Amino acid sequence: RDELIEAGDQLQSIGNYHYEVMVRCNLGLLYHLDGNNQAARSTLEHAVFLAQGHGDLRFEALACTRLGYVLAAVDQLSQARRMVERGQQLHDQMGQLYYAVNAVAGLARIAALQGDHESALDHVVTIWETIGGKEMDETIETARTLRTCFTFFDADSDPRAAAVLSMARAQLQHRVSTIDDPEQVEQFWQIEDHRFFQEIVGF
Repeated sequence: RDELIEAGDQLQSIGNYHYEVMVRCNLGLLYHLDGNNQAARSTLEHAVFLAQGHGDLRFEALACTRLGYVLAAVDQLSQARRMVERGQQLHDQMGQLYYAVNAVAGLARIAALQGDHESALDHVVTIWETIGGKEMDETIETARTLRTCFTFFDADSDPRAAAVLSMARAQLQHRVSTIDDPEQVEQFWQIEDHRFFQEIVGF
């Protein structure tokens, strides 16, 4: 975290706004994963502001989507929905279909929190029709998106839950196999969405 803060400040000082936004997007997500949603919100709001000021649509989409995660976590659901919809719109506009599914997963979770299970399931079906059987970037957000799909399919006893679980297992096994440091492996499994699948699969 300290390294990201320092990197963001240094990039700001030299006027490298593109990479500054990237760093602040990642810092905001890290705060969120640590449960510090106040810091996450301020960091990501600043990232959105910077991205909009410099016309950086890719990182505006990313920052809006991640800000939506944070707002949903603090029960600001209407604001969360607007942010995530903005992220999805921008990713779709740029043809970034696989990034867009992370935003759609955010919409599914928000719909569920608002008691709209039907809409949530529709979002999940859309995600799986896009990524099922496809090769995806293996990231923290991919794990969260797969968890979202698995949760709704499993709750409905939908056989697609098994396919989602298989995809998540393969991705996580591959990612953890690239980590040599046992301490970092332990940290990997402490991430909530990773631990969710670990407990089901029994890595």
